Amino acid sequence: MKNLSLLLTAMFFSTSALAIAPITPTITGYNVENAAPSGTGDWTHSYTGNIIDIGGGLENYDDGTGTLADGVIGNSVLTTQLFRRDDNTSITVFLDDYYALNSVSLFGGPTNNKIPGQITEVTFSFPTLGLSFTETGIPFGDFNNDSIRINDLFEFDYPTPLVNQFTMSNFVGNYYDPSYDDNYYSITEIQVSAVPEPSTYALMLGGLGLVGFMAMRRRRTA
Repeated sequence: MKNLSLLLTAMFFSTSALAIAPITPTITGYNVENAAPSGTGDWTHSYTGNIIDIGGGLENYDDGTGTLADGVIGNSVLTTQLFRRDDNTSITVFLDDYYALNSVSLFGGPTNNKIPGQITEVTFSFPTLGLSFTETGIPFGDFNNDSIRINDLFEFDYPTPLVNQFTMSNFVGNYYDPSYDDNYYSITEIQVSAVPEPSTYALMLGGLGLVGFMAMRRRRTA
């Protein structure tokens, strides 16, 4: 009976550790520098923080949250932020805790518009680590009316050390339409994925080791 209890305990810890991966961190807020104002081209978005007109048809969004992190993947120009590549926009994302990040998904749209996400490259910077690198996007999800996928996934080669914020900049697009001067992309939602902390993996491996040990012990007894 004691052996059975140990075996069940080990299996519980092992399966529990496996079940919680991957992790989806909560975005608590974001800042945007050098962005087209809401209403540009009839594309609108909301923001709860400070919106500062910096001139040249640009605004900074500071100390708030809004459309890009509201948990809703929009499919309308009324729920999507329009960006111009020449503006050199940067977006700093703040998380609810420290995570080992392994990917970021940028949702674009809408599907019935000629301007999709189609973001091919982004530079990710982690100021607390002094680390930055550029990743290539993987298109996924719905198609727009030009048969172009509107969402882009950026997978990291290795999970980052534990961080609670990061900045995206140097956005590069791969969308071409002469009527829009090949200069626009859109984001309606940002999602972040992370891997469990090392302690979770240790718990999982410990549980699996205990399962193996108990199995060997049972064979020897038999």
